[in-house]
Amino acid sequence: GAEAPVPCPPGQYAEVAGMVECWRCALGYYMPLAGQTACIQCGLNMSRSGQWTTMKKVSTSTGAVWIYAEGTTLSLANSSDAFEPGHKSQGGCACKEDARLTSSGECVPCEEGLDCPGGNDAPTLLPGYWTEDWARMPKEVPMESEVFYSVFQCRKWDWCPGGEIGTCAPGRSNIACSQCEEGKVAIADGSCIDCSSGNKVPFVIFCCFSAFCLVAVYYFGGPSSRPSQSLSIILVSITCSLFAAALQQVAVLNSISFVWVEPAYSIVRFFTLFIFDIDVLQLGCVVELSHSWQYLCKIVMFFCGGLAIFCIHAVAVRYRHGGEF
Repeated sequence: GAEAPVPCPPGQYAEVAGMVECWRCALGYYMPLAGQTACIQCGLNMSRSGQWTTMKKVSTSTGAVWIYAEGTTLSLANSSDAFEPGHKSQGGCACKEDARLTSSGECVPCEEGLDCPGGNDAPTLLPGYWTEDWARMPKEVPMESEVFYSVFQCRKWDWCPGGEIGTCAPGRSNIACSQCEEGKVAIADGSCIDCSSGNKVPFVIFCCFSAFCLVAVYYFGGPSSRPSQSLSIILVSITCSLFAAALQQVAVLNSISFVWVEPAYSIVRFFTLFIFDIDVLQLGCVVELSHSWQYLCKIVMFFCGGLAIFCIHAVAVRYRHGGEF
């Protein structure tokens, strides 16, 4: 008349068949079947078994989170458990904290710049870092293989606010969110907004100022005044060089990851022109250029400027100074 022993339910085990007491599977172990004498280790026979544990996803007032769980039943924890009404998750194998799940089902260490709180959800970006979305990677990269993210640290932290993979500040794109989208211009908070007519002013002022400087040089450097003013011209040149060097040191402040506010942002931004950063001229708002053409303009602009100065000087020497250099 003895009652037949009840087998241990899934997620539990008894060391000897027929025992009355059952134990829950420990962290890092699971069991999908009833009546078993041992649990199965997560990540068994995988190259990184130490990166596995057991977790389950639960709903909270602030959203769904992963928590560690014993007595699990699944070989791979279900990421949608917390969103299924009336369903009580039993949990399963998942990646430990600071590890993430690859498309091949392997848990690998989390790369620097990624936030991997544990579980089987996709990692997210920490503020100040950027990486490409797998969905936008070249077709030559096999998705069934173990893919590692190439994470870039952004030059300015406000360019990369963090969050989902591939996220940039509004209006920004390209690697490490380094460029504004076409037809947009950067503002103090790191984002980019649509160009307006006022964004053409820096380029116009630069052109007028350059023309004024050339005219002034050749006006005050006429044949009648050159012998008497040679020393003055040298002193002015040295002073201007020292002043430009001082402005270059101030311009370096723009490369510091610091949120400048107006008008300090505009002032420091203008000084970057002295370290040959022509982005301050906002050429993208003057002429619609692709990123490739903008980069080409940065390379050849100063060479073209030097060539123009040489041509102007040659004409002035030929017709004003009688060919005397």
